[in-house]
Amino acid sequence: MIADLDFFKDTPEPLARYGVVGWPLDHTLSPSMHTAALTAYDIPAVYRALPLPPDSWFSGVESHGLRGFNVTIPYKEKILSSLLSVSESVRRCGAANVVTVSSEGWVGNNTDALGFAQDLQDNRLPWSDARVVVVGAGGAARAAVWAFVSSPKPPRSVLVFNRHVSRAQTLISTFSDHEGLGLSENLLDDLLRADLVVNATSLGLMEGDPSPVPVGCLRRDLAVYDMIYHRPTALIQAARAVGAPAVDGLGMLVNQGALAFEIWFGPLLKKKVNYNPAGLRRIMRDAVGRG
Repeated sequence: MIADLDFFKDTPEPLARYGVVGWPLDHTLSPSMHTAALTAYDIPAVYRALPLPPDSWFSGVESHGLRGFNVTIPYKEKILSSLLSVSESVRRCGAANVVTVSSEGWVGNNTDALGFAQDLQDNRLPWSDARVVVVGAGGAARAAVWAFVSSPKPPRSVLVFNRHVSRAQTLISTFSDHEGLGLSENLLDDLLRADLVVNATSLGLMEGDPSPVPVGCLRRDLAVYDMIYHRPTALIQAARAVGAPAVDGLGMLVNQGALAFEIWFGPLLKKKVNYNPAGLRRIMRDAVGRG
């Protein structure tokens, strides 16, 4: 079984072990980003992809002696029951994407929301007082909604659309204390009034996946953010074809990865004369060839 493979067989014993856990992981850029940062700051650790299937993922993680790991599809929500303690971001997002391993147990954090918010700001996509539609209701969608509703200058409205309405309703109930958050009951109509649409589904991960929203609704004044980052998705291509601002999720990936790196290696980084947060992000982005 894949979980029985030794992903660290070439790793000298003194080096600390880190990685990303998910299934599948063919598309992941995290090892390239983190390896570049470990090298740049001369930190004695390695970071690997750990593709662990659902029937053996927990034992697979336990067997590798990890000091910390990222979590991606499909484990961001499943892992919650295995965590000793969690941050406020995990409680609000209902998902974890960063785990630190201590002698007492696993500590969970979520850097997706902050990474997403920073990328929206960096790309100057409409946010404050905007009408937003979030497509999806999983961990990524929760992170997007939390980023919006916790902002000092939140959108005018945030509507959540999911093909399984009950999941969207559950997500919304998590943030019931925030005004302007509601269910998208008619995606076509809501997109016609929206300023920004966010794809937080997995549609686009696979070659040939269709757009998660009707491309006929796209227009020049509807900004598009697609959390898929490793290929131009059908949504991104259609948005650019009509001249709409369209941003993929690479910046979010880099931002959340840098935040995870700082969680794990913060004390070491503070001692490095060449360290600054912007520099760390630049190293990670350059490592994936899109600086």
